[in-house]
Amino acid sequence: MRQNKSYNLAAGMFLSLFLLISGCSKNAIDIEKLEKSDPNVKLALIKVPGQTETYSLNIFIQRKVSVEGPARENAMNFGGGQTSNNIEMVFDSMVQSVNPEGNAIEQITIKELKYKSVVRDEVQIDYDSSKDKNPDNALFALIGQSYTIEVTPSGQVVKISDNSNALKALENAQSNNDAATSL
Repeated sequence: MRQNKSYNLAAGMFLSLFLLISGCSKNAIDIEKLEKSDPNVKLALIKVPGQTETYSLNIFIQRKVSVEGPARENAMNFGGGQTSNNIEMVFDSMVQSVNPEGNAIEQITIKELKYKSVVRDEVQIDYDSSKDKNPDNALFALIGQSYTIEVTPSGQVVKISDNSNALKALENAQSNNDAATSL
């Protein structure tokens, strides 16, 4: 029993020492400065130059129209339908720098992409980068392309830049160019 207490005490001291040392960092942003600059910020993203993360983005947009009730004689022949876009993207984010306002300048690189577009219940585009490697497809041309964003500590994107290489890669691709450009 006494030996168990000694181990617990040693483990507690080691953990306290570890937390004390890991909390001291030259790259940490002054949280008080952030709170004073925007008192509405409840949660701040703290980014460090060289930090790399991988994200998965999922967006599903749907519009649906249905016609109910008695049909009028002079009404248009419209039966309704569903239109949707489903986007799944995996991308890497590397923090290049942090400016004095605390905004992170991040390089975004697209790794994987799935895009499905349905118009009035008919599939228009169904693309999966893991299966479709057609170089004439503009959606495939986006894979591996990079651009730069500026992100505030609250997570809002302030600016998108350096996307000219990604747009240039779309010029040679013939199919799905409009969808790729909008992405």
